[in-house]
Amino acid sequence: MNTEMSETNINITEASFAELEAYLSLERNRWFIDDMWPLIEANPITPHSIDRLITDGWAVEKDEKKLFRRGQCDFDTKLITLYGNTEEYRRKPYSRDVTLMHEVVHAHYPRLNSQTTTTGEKFITSKIGETMTEWIARQIRTVPEVLRASVLWFDLKPYVYDRASYVAFVAMNPPGQKLFPFTYNCIGEIELALDADK
Repeated sequence: MNTEMSETNINITEASFAELEAYLSLERNRWFIDDMWPLIEANPITPHSIDRLITDGWAVEKDEKKLFRRGQCDFDTKLITLYGNTEEYRRKPYSRDVTLMHEVVHAHYPRLNSQTTTTGEKFITSKIGETMTEWIARQIRTVPEVLRASVLWFDLKPYVYDRASYVAFVAMNPPGQKLFPFTYNCIGEIELALDADK
């Protein structure tokens, strides 16, 4: 692990999770990272968050003409674009899913986006925001419920390649059982009702 990382030499998509954490730790004092943690903790990404993005009009499209392992989150059109062709996705499904989660993090936490919105509000333009986004994306990709909601509700093909994807797409859907999109909303509302009774 390179502990001498600087803002100019970390390759976010190629860095290991440990390297992302080390970079965030080193950069913590230079940026507003401490201001973001309470926001992230108070508003975690859950299946309900994915449903809310879709309800708000967010959609995902694939662009097969551009580079693989890249994406774009456009706040004006509420469109997440995943670059790369179907064959690349089939060979590297983990990369497709991390890219999807990266863009979902941008959509869910607009302050981590490097765009300027139509309202003129300026967001992070430094690599620190992208690094935080990638760090969160890799973590939420390992949560089967979030992975399942993101892939299926944005109408993408599910792939099984590790334990999280197995649980998301095989173990959570036993043979012969039909799951409807509103299932998670019902479960979420029941959990909220149970929490309110405590």
